[in-house]
Amino acid sequence: KAAKMHSVDFSGETSVLGEGTLNLGLGASSFNITVDSTMTLAGVRDAINQASDNPGIKATIIKVDSGSQLVLTSDKVGAANTITVGAADTNGGDGNDLTRLATANLVPIQMPSDAIIHVDGQKVTKDSNDLSDVITGVTISLKKADPLKTETLSIGLDKDATKKKVEAFIKAYNSLAETMTSLSKYDDKTKQGGPLLGDATLRGVQNQIRQTLSNKVQGATVFSTLAEIGIKTNKSGSLELDSKKFESVMTSNFDAVAKLFSSENGLATRFDGLLKNYLAFDGALTARVDGANKQIDDIAEQRVKLNARLAGIEVRYRKQFTAMDALLGQLTATGSYLTDQLKNLPGFTDKTKN
Repeated sequence: KAAKMHSVDFSGETSVLGEGTLNLGLGASSFNITVDSTMTLAGVRDAINQASDNPGIKATIIKVDSGSQLVLTSDKVGAANTITVGAADTNGGDGNDLTRLATANLVPIQMPSDAIIHVDGQKVTKDSNDLSDVITGVTISLKKADPLKTETLSIGLDKDATKKKVEAFIKAYNSLAETMTSLSKYDDKTKQGGPLLGDATLRGVQNQIRQTLSNKVQGATVFSTLAEIGIKTNKSGSLELDSKKFESVMTSNFDAVAKLFSSENGLATRFDGLLKNYLAFDGALTARVDGANKQIDDIAEQRVKLNARLAGIEVRYRKQFTAMDALLGQLTATGSYLTDQLKNLPGFTDKTKN
């Protein structure tokens, strides 16, 4: 059980408590709250709950017939986790008394205590209601105390949980296989290919994953392939689970099923190593992504340079065409001037006129 205590009655949440310091302790840990001359009962509650070094004391206020009370509750069980409050009032003349919150003036609601159970007649005492080190591999969660009642604990294989994990594995694989297929397929109707059609890296991932699934697990003496425990590949390349066969092999030899996945050379270990080669920060996919990003950056840089070059060519051509236009204007003016001068020469005849 966890410690729980309440204070004496106050007139309300706005009651001023005094001036000084409160030292609150939970087991071997403690923290201080400074109370000024204006801090109310509600202010003390909030200061306790908001203290960054609070080891686990929760403060609340309850309103009962006799007044308002500050309730302190530990979030830790065990006989060692007692709640203590030291109060030092530094202003005895203000008409208030901060020591009303001292341990001596608090009323215990629930005393802290250890959890005590008997396993096969042997006494076990713990400072927690979750016992994980009494029986190896088993966590016992205590919900209610009943000294007169004996419970029977049955420990068995959680077949449903195992089946759900295998189904989750199959679902994840099928989703991955479907994604890879959609990325690399070619649609005859639309004449469009997937974004990674013909990509060598994608083909490598597909082939290695298929090999990992189909190859036998070295060192396995009972089940060495997925098909032997009821996981088969259908015509579309997806995995399917034969529930009856899987449940049968779990019942007959659960350890062998577990070793197929989790042994040193098991499927889980092989998949983990395979995926790390691709997904690690220095893996093949990262290198491929970095390479693609570099190409994108290079293309963007080339576009910038090309735009700058085109802009320069445009400026040069404009200057050249402007100069040529000016030259043509000058030549036209010169031609007109010469024509006029020739017309004024004696004996000049304009053959264009009849």
